[in-house]
Amino acid sequence: MPRRGNGWNTTSPDLAVLDIMIKDGASLDVAPELKRRGIPLAFYSSLPPKAGRPPELRDAPWLEKPVSRETPAQALYRLLEPAPRPS
Repeated sequence: MPRRGNGWNTTSPDLAVLDIMIKDGASLDVAPELKRRGIPLAFYSSLPPKAGRPPELRDAPWLEKPVSRETPAQALYRLLEPAPRPS
């Protein structure tokens, strides 16, 4: 994920997987901007699912470490599936 001011305004990822606690700080800081841009996101963390997650991000998948290799792949696949069209 580009830092703000370093490509943030010119690039957008197809999806994002955020580890809550990283060396540079909490990745939750970028989550609201990703959500605002409509970028699908998932959390990957050793913290419990509700740890510090704001209500507007509670619908994002939470992958609690450790997980099998298949679990993140399945979650990312679901994030990229097109939303069903309303009838």
